[in-house]
Amino acid sequence: QLEVYYDAKDLADGAVTSVNDLKPSGTATNGTATNVTVTDGAFVFNGTSNIQSTVSTFTGDQPHTMSVWVNISKLHTGADGYICILAPSTGEAVDKVSSIRYQNDGFNIQSWGNDIQMYNLGIQKDRWYHLVVVYDGGGVTTSSKRLYIDTLQNLKFSTDATTGNEIDFTNTTLSLGSRVNGVGALLTGSIANFRLFSKVLNADQI
Repeated sequence: QLEVYYDAKDLADGAVTSVNDLKPSGTATNGTATNVTVTDGAFVFNGTSNIQSTVSTFTGDQPHTMSVWVNISKLHTGADGYICILAPSTGEAVDKVSSIRYQNDGFNIQSWGNDIQMYNLGIQKDRWYHLVVVYDGGGVTTSSKRLYIDTLQNLKFSTDATTGNEIDFTNTTLSLGSRVNGVGALLTGSIANFRLFSKVLNADQI
């Protein structure tokens, strides 16, 4: 149930234009890299970069887990920066999105038109964070969609626009470092690896 696994640990330093899916079995979901380089075992995003692929296995209200190691070099004030997002290739649409984003005051998970959960930790630049978002399915609530930061859950969170609607994945694009349009809310920083599971990991697995 590991659907996508990207990791830069064994790649040579320098520019990359594609990223291979390293999951051990099943159909590979290889990604296209734009303005991405590899340095010291991490994908580096310079504020114009992203890695994108199509996740054909996600449809309907798919339970899932996204796991990412990220290091942020530039904070966003007043607008979100994107770490990873699952959304239609045509752009974000109500109840069709799952994402991890950040501002200068913390990380948040968003389903767009469904819920926002802000974790106000005060992000430290140039520090590695392990972020994991899990969604149980059955409608987005503060209990069914959760964010773990360095294995700790539900730190100082507030919510907005929580409706309990189910997510409806259709024609899903995975984008790391930007919106699916490739130009919005771009990440300046590094991602060491990313994993997408079509199941919910428990706390011990995380």
